[in-house]
Amino acid sequence: MKSETFLKVVVILLMSMIILILGVTAVTYLSGHYDSNVMTFHVIAGFLILTILPIHIYLRRGKLKKLLKEFISIVTAGGAKQPCTNHAHLKTFKQRSLKELCEGLNICIDEATEFLDQKGIVIYNFKNTLEKIANDNKNDPLKIFALIIENQIRVRKDGYV
Repeated sequence: MKSETFLKVVVILLMSMIILILGVTAVTYLSGHYDSNVMTFHVIAGFLILTILPIHIYLRRGKLKKLLKEFISIVTAGGAKQPCTNHAHLKTFKQRSLKELCEGLNICIDEATEFLDQKGIVIYNFKNTLEKIANDNKNDPLKIFALIIENQIRVRKDGYV
């Protein structure tokens, strides 16, 4: 996994550098400073981008497949279909207040806030949305939601409820 990440970074850096070279050599040519060395450099950069592009496509194949499926869905059905509704449900929790969330899930708000406090997440107001609490603590709302659920599972497993 580390080698694939390293390869992704190297490919992106190379592609960025080559695109910059292509741009500079094209501007140089268009400004009237024709030089055979500049054109040779431009052609070599073009050739390199064409050799690196298949590697980039291979490394990003999963995202490209997903993007293609979404595009086909939008073109044929007029909208993108969510393959999994769980993410949509989780995203709706971000707009709910902590109090509303705990009441809806039948979780003791005091236990949840105590556990979050132990994890370094400060709650200033129970009526704040999970997103606001996450922003105040420089955290991710879905991570805070996961912590609340984790605590609830731990509490029920230990037999406190």
